Amino acid sequence: MTSPFAVWLLPSYHANIFMTTLFALIDPSLSVIEATYSTLVYYAVYTLEEHWDTMIDAIQIGALPDTYELGEYRPHIEVWRFDFPSSLLTDATFTFRGILNHSLTITRPLVF
Repeated sequence: MTSPFAVWLLPSYHANIFMTTLFALIDPSLSVIEATYSTLVYYAVYTLEEHWDTMIDAIQIGALPDTYELGEYRPHIEVWRFDFPSSLLTDATFTFRGILNHSLTITRPLVF
């Protein structure tokens, strides 16, 4: 699992997809995106494209963005560290299109 369990408890579908996608983005061991329905993968990619700048800013700052209301779950989500290789932020291939095409040596699946 790439995101904290509290993300699964968020009452907003969009907040859940956003946070799951954000934590997937910062997990360098992610290798597979898996979902029960293809629409979940579609919305994950759409969310990534739509909120790319917000996610990159959150990674650089090391704090959760205020894009969606996280309510009582925010403290449980914030305890997860943003262990993201900062070298990737300066990598020319680390763009929205680049990460979709870039193959990394990674080992963990993302499950929606």
